[in-house]
Amino acid sequence: MTYQTHIRQMLQLPNVLAQSTGILGWLISVLINPFLTAGVPTWGWLAFAGMIGSCLAMTTARRFAVWRLFALVFVLFEALAFRFQILGMGEAGYAWMIPMAIVIILGSTILFSHVLDYGIAACAVWLLLFYGELDNITAAALPLFWVMLGASLALGLLLNATFVRIVASTLELKERYRLQAETDALTGISNRRALMLDMEQVCRDGSPSWYFVMLDIDDFKRINDRFGHDVG
Repeated sequence: MTYQTHIRQMLQLPNVLAQSTGILGWLISVLINPFLTAGVPTWGWLAFAGMIGSCLAMTTARRFAVWRLFALVFVLFEALAFRFQILGMGEAGYAWMIPMAIVIILGSTILFSHVLDYGIAACAVWLLLFYGELDNITAAALPLFWVMLGASLALGLLLNATFVRIVASTLELKERYRLQAETDALTGISNRRALMLDMEQVCRDGSPSWYFVMLDIDDFKRINDRFGHDVG
């Protein structure tokens, strides 16, 4: 099993749950937000639609590169959707910008199978939420802003790197146990279990370009009986 197949099998359900939480969280927050007197602007609803579309695209993607790409796209749309909601809250929205950035960053750690992808997404979240809004942060609160930004990025990268390492270690152990189960300890060649699995795979694929060859050495039993199975 390749790393790409393994990572998708392990993360498929957690990714869907994490993305569904973000989608439902945004929708519920819109419905109960007392500061949205004028409602969410059209761009906010378009970003929300982008969250749903990227979630579906990631779930149905066949190529691993596309799967990785839409994880990033989902987080970008999520940040945009919450930014437009916050902007619709007026002055009350500024108090929610830093907590929302931290929630999005930490909540998306399991969406990414590469630390670089996560780092790009985390930086983009802060950029999208606070682009053009730093002037609204007072000089006294600005050092706290930078501390929260740096701490959230460092913690998110640490969590994502640990998560990716655990997944890779799980694949390594899984492959090691598979090889032990499908390899003859004496000769180092594939055993009967591996043969049956390969034949089942060939039968499922239905490919005509395969051959089955069986070799039988005459009177080999006499060698085993005389010199022992280790020599044989």
